[in-house]
Amino acid sequence: MTAMKDDKNFFFDVVVSAHVPKNSVSRHNLIILLRKKMCYSLFNMIDKNLEEASMSGMDLRYMDFSHANLARADFSHCNLSNAKFFGTHMPNINLKNATINDVDMRGCYMNRADLTLVAMSNTNLNNARIRDSNFFSAKIANCSMKEVDLENSDMKYATLINCDLQRANLCSVDLSDANLSHSYMEGVRLSFANLLRINFISSYLVDAVLNNVYAKQANFHKAVLLGADLNNSIVSGSLRDANLRSTKLEGIQLGDCCLVGTEFDDEVVEFFRREKKQNCILQ
Repeated sequence: MTAMKDDKNFFFDVVVSAHVPKNSVSRHNLIILLRKKMCYSLFNMIDKNLEEASMSGMDLRYMDFSHANLARADFSHCNLSNAKFFGTHMPNINLKNATINDVDMRGCYMNRADLTLVAMSNTNLNNARIRDSNFFSAKIANCSMKEVDLENSDMKYATLINCDLQRANLCSVDLSDANLSHSYMEGVRLSFANLLRINFISSYLVDAVLNNVYAKQANFHKAVLLGADLNNSIVSGSLRDANLRSTKLEGIQLGDCCLVGTEFDDEVVEFFRREKKQNCILQ
């Protein structure tokens, strides 16, 4: 068996010259296994420097990339389940179509990452910095994303169901046609975000900052917006059975809305009377 190393990409081509007996592991699977083992050995030898590494399509489950340098690395189509990326430096990383389940990504730095079509669940992204990144059509569920920084990212058609986004920064994020239903988003910052046709069904948005958002045809059915800031926003769609108590609405442009069963306090009711929002269905 011989191995050839490309110093630029840390990419191994493994050539298996030995005879592979019948009914044993296939030559293809053996090559994959050897590549994994050699990559793991190299990873430890070079003090976790895999800058610009090409790892596309590899099975990297349970690998520990904590505090590594993965800048501009290609992890597209990889299985990264149960891996560790704690505090990892990985700006411009390619994670397109990757599988990321039960992964520790706390405090990682991955601005300008490509997470298009990523499948992610039960992953910890607390305090991660993922600005200016692409999450187009990403499927994310049951993840802890407290204080994650996603500012100016593209999250069109993304699904983030049952995620904890407390105090997360989603300012200027494009969430058009995204689904964030059943998510816990207390204190989340969404200023200047594009929320066109977003789904916030049964989401917890207490004290959320939603000023200057574009939220036409949005679905806030059963959402809790207690104390949320919707000042100067453009909103239409469904607020049915939502909680709007103590919500800030100054300067809001409220289009056609369903407010059946919505909870108000006197201040919010007075706002509707003063603004004469006759295009809103109240009951």
